Amino acid sequence: MSPRRLVLLRLLSVLRRRGIPVAPFTAEYHAIADIGLPAVALCATSEGAVQRIVMARYSDVAPALARARALGSPVIIQRYIAGHEYACGVIQYHGRFLGLLPVEVIPRRHHESVPWHLSEEAAYSVQQIAARA
Repeated sequence: MSPRRLVLLRLLSVLRRRGIPVAPFTAEYHAIADIGLPAVALCATSEGAVQRIVMARYSDVAPALARARALGSPVIIQRYIAGHEYACGVIQYHGRFLGLLPVEVIPRRHHESVPWHLSEEAAYSVQQIAARA
């Protein structure tokens, strides 16, 4: 087993023990079969935005990965989960982990949009989960 995969498995194990759900993902093209479909390829554009390429059928895989590779950034392939996704940065301040202002991620056809749609209670919950992670 590769060192990268061992680190990933340890990270996932720690997150599970802390009760933090994580969708299965990989950074290796040959491991997409372990993820299953539908899946999403995540990669950075030259502007630094995250591009999401959804793969719903097996016929979508080759074109999606070719498009992701053309961007020239590392690719993460993750199981697609329908629903709301939130992103929340975390900083360490005086020995404590603090969640920053979370945003709701709403993928669009060509780019990412991150409007603010969370209530104060939901935002606090996301910050707490991010800090625990």
